[in-house]
Amino acid sequence: MPPITDHYALAVGIDTYPALRRLTSSVSDAVTFLDWLMDEEGGNIDPENVQLIRSPEQLPTDRFDARPVQDDIDRKLRDFGAERGRRIGKRLYFYFAGHGFGPTFDDVGMLMAGASMTSLAKNIGLRAYRDYFHETGLFDEVVFIVDCCRDNARGQPTSEPEFGAAAVTGRAPRVVDFVVLAAAYGEKAFAPVSVIDGERRGILTKAVLEALRGNPRALDAKGRVTAATLTVYVKERVKSLAEDDKLKQDPEIPQNPDVVLYQVDLGKLKKLRVHIIASPGLTGELIIRDARDLTAIVDRCDVAKAQEADPWVKDLLPITRYEVENPDSDKVVVLDPAKAKEEPYVFRF
Repeated sequence: MPPITDHYALAVGIDTYPALRRLTSSVSDAVTFLDWLMDEEGGNIDPENVQLIRSPEQLPTDRFDARPVQDDIDRKLRDFGAERGRRIGKRLYFYFAGHGFGPTFDDVGMLMAGASMTSLAKNIGLRAYRDYFHETGLFDEVVFIVDCCRDNARGQPTSEPEFGAAAVTGRAPRVVDFVVLAAAYGEKAFAPVSVIDGERRGILTKAVLEALRGNPRALDAKGRVTAATLTVYVKERVKSLAEDDKLKQDPEIPQNPDVVLYQVDLGKLKKLRVHIIASPGLTGELIIRDARDLTAIVDRCDVAKAQEADPWVKDLLPITRYEVENPDSDKVVVLDPAKAKEEPYVFRF
């Protein structure tokens, strides 16, 4: 499959802060997200359109020598064509992992490497950059993944792009954006040590990538990861991952269901083996319907062929809910493959 040439991505990962606590997962998380962006089975973006900005491994002694700074981010946007003031492409992914703070309920200050507790102004502001992309219409869609804390710093200003927005004449551009924040306003984000390989990983980034790699619980009925399905999956998954490490983390995702982030080939999606067993005394047949369209019959079977010793065996898509009915008894039961904890899934009707 040829790479997508009208999608762009900028991934920022900062571990080394001379005047703040050193982090150990931000760079690796940014690199991992970047890998998905360029993977043919993932974002499939042309590598020419993907940029990584990372802090060096060596910690500078003077915070004024620390990198990256805001100019590094704006330079990459300029290289994409931002200063020309006209449409660049269909979508931009903007990923950040590092230290951050929450100046207001709807903003995040993403701290650059030279920041300190007395110099929080060295940041880039989520709200300012969102406004910039909406005003300029450089991209039809902008996806922000921001994996950082949102500690309260009320009143602290956040920085807008250096080159500002070009004047817009005529009809304002329609820009759709989708924002995924690691923590609620005033709360923290975590990167616990993995029990599998001993590496630290940002909880939000881990959950987002699970969804984007096609976890069945993050797919809609068409096999797509949309803003809506990712929102549901990530909110539940982040809480679960945090609780596993005895932490508390609640992501914040202002929902925009219009954005399709990933499409799975349903023909390649592994189906769930289900054993359907009818209750004693039933007569007639069992009918499986797709819960999205109850007029569509998936399959039907005589009750006598759905018994304990010889169940009705069906392979069903794990992303779809079904209804099983017995017309003779007017009984209808929902069959939800997402509830399966083992395979085959034994469904007793």
